[in-house]
Amino acid sequence: SPWAHPITSQHYYAVATSRYGCLDTVHANIFVSANADIHLGDSVTIYPGESYEIPTQSNCTSFTWFPPSGLSNIHAPNPVASPEVSTKYIVYGYTDYGCPAKDSINIYVSPETLLDLPNAFTPGNGPNNTFKVIKRGIAELTYFRIFNRWGNLVFETTNIDEGWDGTYNGKPQPFGVFVYQVEAVAKNGRPFMKTGNVTLIR
Repeated sequence: SPWAHPITSQHYYAVATSRYGCLDTVHANIFVSANADIHLGDSVTIYPGESYEIPTQSNCTSFTWFPPSGLSNIHAPNPVASPEVSTKYIVYGYTDYGCPAKDSINIYVSPETLLDLPNAFTPGNGPNNTFKVIKRGIAELTYFRIFNRWGNLVFETTNIDEGWDGTYNGKPQPFGVFVYQVEAVAKNGRPFMKTGNVTLIR
């Protein structure tokens, strides 16, 4: 009754001889399951009101996450995390054959909303075709105004998700430098005010 410790799946057979010289053959198949593997990636930072889908890479088929607070589903392979405070999440995974693995990820929650604006944009069909406030987190816009070099107001909005498409009175504006003014309030009540220049590139 030998013990087998194969690294990969193997097929064994043995030939047995009785004391009378009779022969017989026995066979044994040993399946070696792959080790469980699970990887959650690097730590991330989210801002107020944001969520993060954890990109789990694994050969596991069942999962349990801890702590459960802030997770969309503690048994999902890629749960959406929306913690209110910075949290370290640990996942325990198992393959179909019961092999275990675990990993963890830190999700840091920034208390500050991040607001900024680019210094140039290109109207059209590209990824940078509107000029608008870049935000991470929750904020309310008091106003967003853009003026041309003669001081004419060419764009104004109170919707923080709305941007300028580079037109004025329905006409595309030429290459040039424009002045913007922004006033907003972050989720924590902190005011944000900024005046600057943006270059319209065609």
